[in-house]
Amino acid sequence: MQENDQYGPNAECLHLQMAVVSGIENQPLETMREAGDGVVESSVPADDAIGCISNFMPSLSSHDYIVAAWGSSFYSYSLSEKVWMALGLSPRCVGNDEQRLVYDDLGLPEFDVADGEISTSYHGSLKRNVCWRMSNEYLRRYLWLRGARGVRVFSIKCIYKIPSTFVKS
Repeated sequence: MQENDQYGPNAECLHLQMAVVSGIENQPLETMREAGDGVVESSVPADDAIGCISNFMPSLSSHDYIVAAWGSSFYSYSLSEKVWMALGLSPRCVGNDEQRLVYDDLGLPEFDVADGEISTSYHGSLKRNVCWRMSNEYLRRYLWLRGARGVRVFSIKCIYKIPSTFVKS
């Protein structure tokens, strides 16, 4: 999730998610409702009844996801459990004030297969930009194992300042 252009004075807001959908080719996809806010789930379900979250299944419009984004004013992020467990990756947390999750393949060993920031706050604007990345080799392997394809779901809003030389009087 990026909310400013680190290379200039322009403002930009981008929410990007990847849904894991059936591998059937030429099948039309519905518009995913989560594209506008960039989160898999908003807030955490709370109730005092026994079994109140037994049917709770976080998803992107009923599809699995690659990176989870949870929250409303405080967001937390992590690689989907299905992804890192299916690939046999081991998570580790690094850093102090700006913690990151890093996933390693200790069977090879290959380090830093996927990584990203754990959390950020949002009160009118993001406290800091959040960036996640994953090795293409491992992402393709996971999608192949699932017999699926990855579909990027995103929403972008750009607000650019127009230089006065381009404005007619």
